[in-house]
Amino acid sequence: MSANPVARPQSRRAFIGALAVLPASAATASATAAPEPMSDLAAACLRTVERANWHDVSANVGRLSEADWDEWFRQQNEVWRRAIAEPSTGIRDIAAKAEMVRQDLDRFHPGAPDDEFKLLRLVLKEMAAMGGFA
Repeated sequence: MSANPVARPQSRRAFIGALAVLPASAATASATAAPEPMSDLAAACLRTVERANWHDVSANVGRLSEADWDEWFRQQNEVWRRAIAEPSTGIRDIAAKAEMVRQDLDRFHPGAPDDEFKLLRLVLKEMAAMGGFA
């Protein structure tokens, strides 16, 4: 048997060390690439985020009727089900889904102090930023 030509780091420290010696061009290639076009799924997720923010403000000033709320929840649930059912086709789909989940966490669990929520929020924020949405 031949040895594996790609050496894998055996520890976190070795992994971080391997990242540190990557050429600068490898680290910046994705940052300088033109963003992929936004899919319909990504656009729907981001519209849900924008509308949720608008609904929060509108609800506080009493501008929404019960029928408006019902329609909003129906539309929001439709986008969530679609985001679950449709596989992402690129980083922008993943980033838009991440932003939608992060916004929802911030809305319904704003002060969750445990490390799991903190890490989840951070990962979702970073994923959204990678797609150009945060």
